[in-house]
Amino acid sequence: QTNDRLIRERFGFILRNSIRNERIDDDGSSGFGPLHIAFAVTEVSSSAKAGDFFTAVELGQSLYKEYNCRITYLPLDKWYQLAGIDVLIAMRDDFDPLKIEGSEPHLIKVAWLRNWFERWCNYERLSLFDIVFTSSELSAKYIQDKLKLPVRVQRIATNIRRFTHKS
Repeated sequence: QTNDRLIRERFGFILRNSIRNERIDDDGSSGFGPLHIAFAVTEVSSSAKAGDFFTAVELGQSLYKEYNCRITYLPLDKWYQLAGIDVLIAMRDDFDPLKIEGSEPHLIKVAWLRNWFERWCNYERLSLFDIVFTSSELSAKYIQDKLKLPVRVQRIATNIRRFTHKS
C-alpha cells in the first residue's frame, strides 16, 4: 500500500501523461482501437435548440476526417458515464469533472469556452480540466488574466466551406 502510494505520488503524473500521449498518437498498431472522443452537450438532436450540439458536430466531423477517431455526443443525462472515452470535450460551463464515473485513467478533460466567459471564470473547477480552449484571442486573454490558466484558441468554424462567403 505504501509503495503504491509513493509510486503514484512520484511518478503518477509522468505515467498518466505518457499514456495519454501514446493514446493520442496511436496509429492503430497498439490494439487500443481508434481514439474515442465525446462531447458533453445540452441535447443530441438535429432539432436541438442550443447551438453547442451543432458546434460540437462541426468539430467532431473534422476530427473524424483528420484522425479517423470515434466520436460520441453525450446529452445532459449521460455526461458523466465516461467508460471507454479517451477525450471528453465539455461544451457547457456547468459540466463538473468531479462527477465523472468509471473513466479511463488516461481520460483527457477539455473545456471549450465559446460563450459565457464570466460564468466559466467564476467556476472554481475549471482548473480540473487538462486543456482549456476558448474561441477568440480576446476571451483567452480575459481568462488567462483572471484565472492564470493556460488557454488555447480554438475557433468555432471548422468547416471552411460552410463559413466561406461566395457571391
